[in-house]
Amino acid sequence: AMQFKARLEALEEAQRVVSADSLAAHGEVSDLKTRLELIEKAQQAAAVSTHVASGSGDSGDMADNADFDKLRMVLARTVRHVASLGDDLGAIRAEHAEFSRRVDVLGEATAGATAHSIQCLENVLSKELMAKRMQLQRAMSVQG
Repeated sequence: AMQFKARLEALEEAQRVVSADSLAAHGEVSDLKTRLELIEKAQQAAAVSTHVASGSGDSGDMADNADFDKLRMVLARTVRHVASLGDDLGAIRAEHAEFSRRVDVLGEATAGATAHSIQCLENVLSKELMAKRMQLQRAMSVQG
């Protein structure tokens, strides 16, 4: 019974970590679930052998069942939290992908606007240079 209480406390602590930090790894939850299943099997085997040996259950079996019910509730809560975290992570990834796409579009638009501005400036400078050249040619023809 002490081992079960220790495991219950460990699962409750894991659930608190999931609730508080939202950082529990899926592997840790799977490990906890596997442990719980092994404990349940061992408890069921022990209950069957105790029941066969004594002919009826006693209050110790009831306490163990209550501990297992608590363990199941904590595990179920933890699994729900992990599933919720998974959904949240999926939403965050989708948002990230959308923002990435928007940044790419913004980058392309900026590059296009920059290229257009450079082209316009080149055209203006080319016209000014051509006008200066024509003035210079007129001045040379007047002098010469």
